[in-house]
Amino acid sequence: LFFNQGLNLYYGFNHLEAYRSFKEVARLDPDCAMAYWGLALAFGPNLNDWNPMDRERIAMESIEKAKSRKGRVSPVEKDFIDALAARYNGKAYEVRDSLNLTYAEAMRKLAGQYPDDAEVQTLAADAIMNTMPWDYWEKDGAPKLQTSEAKTLLENVITKFPNHPGAHHLYIHLVE
Repeated sequence: LFFNQGLNLYYGFNHLEAYRSFKEVARLDPDCAMAYWGLALAFGPNLNDWNPMDRERIAMESIEKAKSRKGRVSPVEKDFIDALAARYNGKAYEVRDSLNLTYAEAMRKLAGQYPDDAEVQTLAADAIMNTMPWDYWEKDGAPKLQTSEAKTLLENVITKFPNHPGAHHLYIHLVE
């Protein structure tokens, strides 16, 4: 319940409350690898805060905890943890574009591997969007290449899972 709440809060751009939900998952089950993955996700860059230098260390610690607990998780959860681990190296940067691009590439691979997983597809679009926050269109109104890719991912999720909150929220901001 708290994990799903945390993910939905993340999708709603309420990262602080998402963090609190994932923290409750970790409190209830300290061995839950995905609780720490969620903490690392919530602490990381997002469309409204694309370089949270003050939280880089905390996100890194969280993903390390997730990695140390991934022996009991499903293959897709293991892949989520490994992909998100590519986003952090524990150092704060004035510009963290290379890490965001590395994470987006890892999520693109997961999207190809899990084409029917709504969370993989949505979080892949989120990762792509985070490589160019709020800058999705050319001056002539044409979509940037990555915009088209994220849009396709989100449209596929919306078609297959018409009530998916994350896909709808990201799509609104992608096309507004």
